[in-house]
Amino acid sequence: SYRNHSFDELTLAGGASSDLTMDNKIWAGFLNGNLGFFPDARLNPYLTFGLGIARHDLDIDPLPVLGIDRISGDRTVIAYQLGAGSYYRVADKTHLWLGYRYFGTERPTFRNTEIDYGAHEIRAGIKQNF
Repeated sequence: SYRNHSFDELTLAGGASSDLTMDNKIWAGFLNGNLGFFPDARLNPYLTFGLGIARHDLDIDPLPVLGIDRISGDRTVIAYQLGAGSYYRVADKTHLWLGYRYFGTERPTFRNTEIDYGAHEIRAGIKQNF
């Protein structure tokens, strides 16, 4: 999977703000497992889990407000995901699905700066079996 997060402003708790240019691109690959509870029922709740690796490609312009120089580089770390949802059968081999997934990684370190990354996702789709 691929994710790209960009930010253009930083606001501190005291109200001070600064322009910010930050990009964090993440490529991830997983070995996943799914556990469906009622596979033959019209409504089939499931749990999903996965373990894999993620490559963070980070680029942050200098932040004079915090005394931070430019940070740039890439790191590969352990990644994981956990989720739950349900399939709803609308035809013999066609299902609608709705689910939640949490995606997280170990904290990559860039020049003494640790990045804490996690994402909450609501997902929906159509599944067609052949």
